[in-house]
Amino acid sequence: MRIAVLGASGRVGCLLVDQALERGHQVVALVRAPDRATVATSRQVDVRRADVFCPRNSPGLDDVDAVVSAIGIGKGDGPGALVAGARLLAAAHRPRRRRHGVPRPRTSRMGP
Repeated sequence: MRIAVLGASGRVGCLLVDQALERGHQVVALVRAPDRATVATSRQVDVRRADVFCPRNSPGLDDVDAVVSAIGIGKGDGPGALVAGARLLAAAHRPRRRRHGVPRPRTSRMGP
């Protein structure tokens, strides 16, 4: 399975990337600054730039089977980072077709 991880260079994101690779999955690491990414690029990780506050510059994710958000709120992040991350993933992920017996994901909205 090909999995995209938003926030892949953070503490939780790095753990998710490592676990996905250990289980034999392909990983697309979505990070703010690919040149400063700390993910294990030597382990066949596709690193792409994605900033939740600049959705126009976000990469398409139609080549992945699943998306996971591992973003948190940092000192410099304003309110709304988590919601912006969820919206970015929902807008960018257009799965190819049903694969691995997993149906196309449905998005839902929580809150007002």
